[in-house]
Amino acid sequence: MDFLSLKARPSVGRACLRSQLRHSRCQACQNACPLGAITFSTGSAEIDADACVGCARCLFVCPTTAIKDLTPPQRAYRDGVLVSPFSPVPPTPEELLLWHGEFHIRAVEMAANEHPGWLLSLAELNLRLARLGKPAWTLVSPSQNSVNSGRRRWLQISQATTFTAAVSPTASPAGTNLTIGLDASRCYLCGACVKICPQQAIALTENELTLDPLHCNGCKACENVCFPRAIAVQPAVSAVPINYAVFRVTCSSCQQVFASWRENADRCHICQRHSHGMREA
Repeated sequence: MDFLSLKARPSVGRACLRSQLRHSRCQACQNACPLGAITFSTGSAEIDADACVGCARCLFVCPTTAIKDLTPPQRAYRDGVLVSPFSPVPPTPEELLLWHGEFHIRAVEMAANEHPGWLLSLAELNLRLARLGKPAWTLVSPSQNSVNSGRRRWLQISQATTFTAAVSPTASPAGTNLTIGLDASRCYLCGACVKICPQQAIALTENELTLDPLHCNGCKACENVCFPRAIAVQPAVSAVPINYAVFRVTCSSCQQVFASWRENADRCHICQRHSHGMREA
């Protein structure tokens, strides 16, 4: 029996936004796949296991970690630097962000002309780090770290140990070129967008609504559940968190406490839609 046939084939689970939300148009995994192994059918995403090479790029861009039976790639590092061997398929900036946080990596040791795909990912990573106010990664030439073994012993320079590890794909990517727009005249403050956001980029407290684009990855789940179409995720050159004042008031009709943009609001939005007092206490 073929040993490979016993291995679980990669797939997309029920956590996929396409399965959860009828109008979801999330295609982060498809955009990240270099071989076009991911396609969409009605209400779900599918992975062609025969075309998949196991690069796991989709793992690090899925907002709900719905990808199943794929293993994060093992990479070599030492002294805060990723080192060879390098995978033929470059990592996503989202994966490199996790290396930045989990293993405090700050550089890549490689020749600039040997891995153009890696250079592109590194450039995008540094753009995101700049928006987050974090230190950028540098490119280290292999010649800078190569010391003749005999000279190393003569100078009593210790050889740094090289480790191999993988990062967890469960952490949320951040620092994208997006902004979360809100039309307060349409918004009911129902909180549906807060509950559905897998990145927790939207928060609603007793007195404040916060939209934080630095935690948004563009899945647009908030747009898909917003009945009045009051929220929109759009590209932006730069974006910062925005806070909106919110008031908690009591509806004069149903006596329920509700969130409102106005401190002197009289009736909740549900009672406003029932002109004949159907919800009056």
